[in-house]
Amino acid sequence: MLQACTTPNQAGRLIFQRGSTDVPQPVRWLGFDGQIAIQPPFDQPLIEQQVKALLDTHSAPSAIDPPRALKVQSLILGCKSKPSSSCGVRVVVEVVGNDQQTILRAMEGIAELNLARPADNQTVRRALPALIQAALNAAVQANDQRPPPVSRMERLIRRGSTEEIQPWIRGLEDQDTSEIQRINLWIALGHVANLDHLSRLKSLQPKSDREAQVRNRALRWIGAASADAGKSSPAHVPYPSAEDGDRP
Repeated sequence: MLQACTTPNQAGRLIFQRGSTDVPQPVRWLGFDGQIAIQPPFDQPLIEQQVKALLDTHSAPSAIDPPRALKVQSLILGCKSKPSSSCGVRVVVEVVGNDQQTILRAMEGIAELNLARPADNQTVRRALPALIQAALNAAVQANDQRPPPVSRMERLIRRGSTEEIQPWIRGLEDQDTSEIQRINLWIALGHVANLDHLSRLKSLQPKSDREAQVRNRALRWIGAASADAGKSSPAHVPYPSAEDGDRP
């Protein structure tokens, strides 16, 4: 019922994961400021107010800013009457870095509940707490949605391995490295490099607009994923940057 609500952009985000990024433990949530979609003909302002209240209660921010946290990006509530009455909730939950913005992983959770009678405002309001909690739990426990790795570089990225960090950096320092190779190296480094490598990587300048976009994104990932990186921004090259989580 709810899978059809996934847009191509959302589908791309749901297979995105920086390196071996997992769900932070203990789980800490940021406050909800995302999107809510509710299928008519319910009293939408009333239902939306309850959804926001439930998410605000669940996602009450911690007094201490964690290096990584979870954030509800969107929630969809939908109901159907045939062949039997049921309601479902779909949530997209993101792991965000220490800047509370950069997306390091996205996960989807879906929960459905069969109803004894056609859905109305009262029935939906009673079902919402259990549906939202079940959908959030499903998202947090979701498996890696990425397709199987093909190349050795992809396998190293999935493990979060720094085994090839130095050869990859030297590849960027080599002026004869082609643009496509440089872009692939920046992507790989963005997935697995850490704060120890950041200063050296900031000193490497791009040779094209496209490489600059990927470089800026990689530096954001590294900085946001590093527990001790604080709130400082990586050195920025003034070219337009792509969205976090987009694949080049």
